[in-house]
Amino acid sequence: MKLDSGPPTTSFYESFSDLIFATLAVFVLLMIIFLVHINLETGLEEMQEKLAQAEEVLDEAVKKNAQELERTEKLLKSKQSLKQYNLEIVIAVDTTGSMQLEIDQLTDTIALIGKILPRIASTVKIGVLGYRRNEADKLVMQSFALQRIADPDSDASRSFKRLHDFVRRLRATPGSAPVELAMDSALKMFSSAETFTGHQTFMLLGDVGPYEDRYRDQKIDQKNIQQAAAMKRQLGIWAKASLHRNVLLLFSGNDEISKTRGAQHQKFLESRKFFRELAASADQPEGYADNYSEMIPLLLSSALN
Repeated sequence: MKLDSGPPTTSFYESFSDLIFATLAVFVLLMIIFLVHINLETGLEEMQEKLAQAEEVLDEAVKKNAQELERTEKLLKSKQSLKQYNLEIVIAVDTTGSMQLEIDQLTDTIALIGKILPRIASTVKIGVLGYRRNEADKLVMQSFALQRIADPDSDASRSFKRLHDFVRRLRATPGSAPVELAMDSALKMFSSAETFTGHQTFMLLGDVGPYEDRYRDQKIDQKNIQQAAAMKRQLGIWAKASLHRNVLLLFSGNDEISKTRGAQHQKFLESRKFFRELAASADQPEGYADNYSEMIPLLLSSALN
C-alpha cells in the first residue's frame, strides 16, 4: 500500500526565480508603456506645433485675402458710386487784392478737374463765385451758376470752356472780403439734400475770415465774432444734412501772417483759426488746408470722397 505523500512542494529557489521573472516582466511592461507614452507625447507635441504653425499660415492667408477682398470691394463700390452718383462742386473765391496767385492756381485746377471728372462720373456740375467789396464798399459778386460740365468729347469742350474762361477772367482787385455773404450765396447754389443723389463739395478759398466790415484795417469786434459763429453753425447744418457733403476750407493767408503787424496781423491769425474751426464745425477737420499749391489733389480728394 502506497502512502499519500501530500501536494508537491516548490523549492525556495523556484519561487524566488518566479518572483524575479514576474517582477522583470512587470518592469519591462512598465518600460514599454513609459516609452510608448513618451513617444506619444513627443509625437503629439510635434503634431501640435505643426498644427499651430499651419494655423498661423492659414490665419495670415485668410487675413491677406480679407484685406484684398476689402480693397477690391472698396474699389468696386467707388467705381459704382461714381457711375451712379452725380457730383456738384461750388467754389467761393476771395477776389481781393492779395489773391491773384491763388486765383491763377484755381484757374489751373479748373482746367484739370473740368476735364477729368466728367469722364469718370455720371454727371458733374460746377459753380464758382468770386466775392469782394470794392473801395466804395459796394458788393461785387461774380457768379458762374452751378451747371453741368460735359465730357469734352461729347460737346466739343463748350461747357468746359465757358467755365474755364470765367475763372480765367477773375482778377484780384483792392477791396474787402465779405466772406459771410459769399458762403451763404454759394451754399444756396447746391441742389437740395432731399432731392439730390450724389456727392456735393463746397470749397472756400480765401485769406481772411468775417473780419472786414469796411475797406479798412480794424480790430476784431463783437459783431465779427458773431458773424464767425453764425457761419460755423450754417456750414455745420449744411454739411450734416447729407452723408455725401464735403467741405474744403483752403486758407491762403500764411504769407500775410508773416509780413503784417498790429491789427492786420491779428486779423490774419484769427482768420486762419476761423478757417480751421469752420472745417471742424462740419465734423470734417481734415477739410482744412493752408497750402493752396496742392489745390488740385485736395479738391479731387474732397469731391470723390
